[in-house]
Parts: sequence; C-alpha cells; structure tokens
Amino acid sequence: MSFQFFITGTDTNIGKTYVCCALLDYFSNLNYKIIGAKPISAGNDLLDHIYVNQDVYQIKKSSNVEVNYSEINYYAFDQPIAPHIAAKKNNITIDFENIKNNLSKLEKKADIILIEGAGGYHVPLDNKRTIADLITYLNIPIIFVAGIKLGCLNHTILSIEAIKRRKQKIFGWVANIVEHDMAHVNENIEYLNKIFDAPCLAILPYAENSNNDKIKNYFSCPSLK
Repeated sequence: MSFQFFITGTDTNIGKTYVCCALLDYFSNLNYKIIGAKPISAGNDLLDHIYVNQDVYQIKKSSNVEVNYSEINYYAFDQPIAPHIAAKKNNITIDFENIKNNLSKLEKKADIILIEGAGGYHVPLDNKRTIADLITYLNIPIIFVAGIKLGCLNHTILSIEAIKRRKQKIFGWVANIVEHDMAHVNENIEYLNKIFDAPCLAILPYAENSNNDKIKNYFSCPSLK
C-alpha cells in the first residue's frame, strides 16, 4: 500500500517545490521509497541538456526511486503562464483520468508519492475546473504550504475555508517564511495554527538558498499508519 499526498498552497512562488523536496528527503531518511510528481507544469529551461520544468527537475532529483520525466510530469507547457491559458494555446484538455492513471502506476514503485500542484489551490485548469477540482478527483489528503508574508492570513484563511467546503482532508500544513523582514512572524503562525484542523509539519525559516540540505531536519510528521 502506498500513501499519496497533494501539495498545494496559498499562491505561486511560496515554496511548494522547496517543501516537496524537503519532505522527499525527510521520508527518504526514514527509509521509505519515495517519488515526487508534478502532473502539470508551465515553463521549461535547459537543464542537463534537456528542456524540462525546473520544479519537475528538482522533484525528480529528490526522489529515491528512479523514474522518467514522463512518469511524473504529464502536461509540460513551454511558457511560464497559467495552466488554463497554456492548455488553450496548445489545444490541449487536461484530463484528470489520465493524471490519476499515471499516478496509480507509481503506486507499484513507491511507499509514498508526493504530488505537487501548479500555483495556488484555486488556479484554473480550464474555464470550469481548478486545482481544487483535481484534488477532489484524486481524493487524496492535502499538505498545505502557507507562504508566510504580508497577506498570508487572508490568503490562508480563504484557502482553508474552500478546502473545508469541499470536505477535503488536510494531513498537515507547513509554514514557509518567504519574506525575510516580515514583522510579527510568530504571531501570524500562531494564529494560522488555530485555524488548521491538522498539525503543523514544519516552520521553515527564511532561506535565500532554496537548496538548503538541512531543511528536512525541521519536519516532524504524524505516523502514516
């Protein structure tokens, strides 16, 4: 039996990939076979002589099970734009069943699969569906990343209310400090901790170097059993 978690958050550029890779390292240290996936990506760069999304590249490197990019990234759009715009420009419909089927193939290879979304919780994937709808379709628990910066209370509260309305389960949440000079950081995190019906898995300090290999040491996850 494998466990799957969907990593989403308040916004884009709040450290979902950073958190995903740190969690992959954390679970790897606990001797789990782990794979990270990013079903939908937008924006490719030349990395190791191939064009690939930088988030997907980092997630693949942090997985301890060997996989091909096509096994973890099913819709890879070249331009760094919103997925619904990229899909329309490329005349592509993002197929939830295709995503689910591909993820199910990974279950045979790993104990834990971390699935990173694109952008924030309500990023549109077409004119009707969003990341939130994909989470409902996959029916897996959420690991929520709150980017701790000015405005994080409003963004997080709105997201959590939407998650609760959909009756989706939150496994845990991560406070990722992305604004180095934010005032009253602890008070903001304390307030957010009261609105989550799930444990805080980590409070990650501001770090200009997102490749900090010690960041996994900040995590403490509840038992998966």
